[in-house]
Amino acid sequence: MSDTKGVSNGRFIAQLQATTFGPRRDLDLLFIAVGVERGTLQRAWLVPSPDFASVVTTTNSKGKYRFSASLKGASKDRWTRYRLDAAELPPAILDRLDTLEGSGVQAPG
Repeated sequence: MSDTKGVSNGRFIAQLQATTFGPRRDLDLLFIAVGVERGTLQRAWLVPSPDFASVVTTTNSKGKYRFSASLKGASKDRWTRYRLDAAELPPAILDRLDTLEGSGVQAPG
């Protein structure tokens, strides 16, 4: 949410429990920064779970994987290629579903 300290400093942070996360070709992670004033999407990251697992390889002391990305449009952090604005998210999801169908992976639904 946009009222957190990290977001106000231009950084989005999320954590995944290592015991429940298992990368696979048909699983993507969707991280969304939401503006609390209007409930609007500020930024999103759609990350295929195998890509996430190859970048984030260690857990913190609580057994969680940490996702930390810049909210700034001009930044070039390791998650830049997955960063989307509100208008880019729906087509990115549809493209990802098309990719899964083309690869023979059964998409949910």
